[in-house]
Amino acid sequence: MKTKEVDTGSYYDDLDVDSYNLLEEWQAQPGLYLSYAETSTEVQEEADNKKDELDVLQAQTELSIRNGEYALAPEGMKVTDKAILALVTSDPLVIALKKEYNHAKKDATLMKKVEIAFDQRKKGLENAVILTGREQYATPRDKTNGIKDSKEAKQQKTNDAIEAKLNN
Repeated sequence: MKTKEVDTGSYYDDLDVDSYNLLEEWQAQPGLYLSYAETSTEVQEEADNKKDELDVLQAQTELSIRNGEYALAPEGMKVTDKAILALVTSDPLVIALKKEYNHAKKDATLMKKVEIAFDQRKKGLENAVILTGREQYATPRDKTNGIKDSKEAKQQKTNDAIEAKLNN
């Protein structure tokens, strides 16, 4: 079974957000997320299948050794658990399949991270839309007038109170 190659270039492009076309980005987001989630699931399934193949090959190799049918076993070898483990681990077919499994596992991990990145992209789009909305509908206000007025009003009250005490 041939493992699926992960195209790293395309998801970098798909993660980019065009802040001038937020509506289009919002419309594309669910489809992009689903596409990469499906790919992530497929790649994980391939890794799981490679793991199963590896387990079967290791079991078959171990049985072959125990039955004395293993061609690579040294002559007169005492069949112990450690010897069997050493032979199974060093078998060229097992080594090759382990490399394929490790590659498939790496791709599955990477695709899971890509899926997480698209979830973060969604959150970024949400925030961009909120900020853009605030900028479009916000009206500038001078917030210092209220502060100056209230300070002046307090000062005037204080002056009035002092003047009232002095007049009494």
